[in-house]
Amino acid sequence: MELPEVITPCVNTDTALGQALISMFKSVEAELELVKAGPGAVKIILFGGCAVHLYTHHRVSTDVDAEIYEAHVPEGLHLQTMLAEIPEQFVDERSGRLMELN
Repeated sequence: MELPEVITPCVNTDTALGQALISMFKSVEAELELVKAGPGAVKIILFGGCAVHLYTHHRVSTDVDAEIYEAHVPEGLHLQTMLAEIPEQFVDERSGRLMELN
């Protein structure tokens, strides 16, 4: 039996929402660098509307559905709380509206 051709998914972060997601997770990276957490300290799995947007651009979402797995993060550094405190702003390209990603 021959398997069907497999197409590797392509994540495109060129949109305003994609860039807002990158900026949001760069803030996590910056916090981890401050506390000298090494590579692999955190794994974030993104799903929901934002993940769909990165693959298809057919949906805009303002809430980030993600699981954060903290392997080597110092006690007292609450990444989920930090991410929730300051929404990431972006302009929706379709409507021209200013949106907040949280």
